Amino acid sequence: MLYDPKWQNETKADPYTLQGFIAWLEQQPADEHYNYYDICGCVAHQYLVSTGARGADGFSEDNHTLGDVFSNLHEYHFVAGAYPWTFGAALERARFVA
Repeated sequence: MLYDPKWQNETKADPYTLQGFIAWLEQQPADEHYNYYDICGCVAHQYLVSTGARGADGFSEDNHTLGDVFSNLHEYHFVAGAYPWTFGAALERARFVA
């Protein structure tokens, strides 16, 4: 699914920020699982694909990367890699670090 500007909240979050990621997660089914160990199944990869920043095959389509969304690798691993791997749990963790 491609990025939809309606996912942004009232603050008009830039899609390539943690706030943009949170806005996208809020629109996903909370109980849907993702696979952190599969690059194409990881929640962060799915997000970048939805914005058009990355192709479904994992390669970048433009210059936006995980570094635009997360401030460091520890934050990324905490939000995307901590278990359980559901969109709802990732949303809670992303809100915690925001």
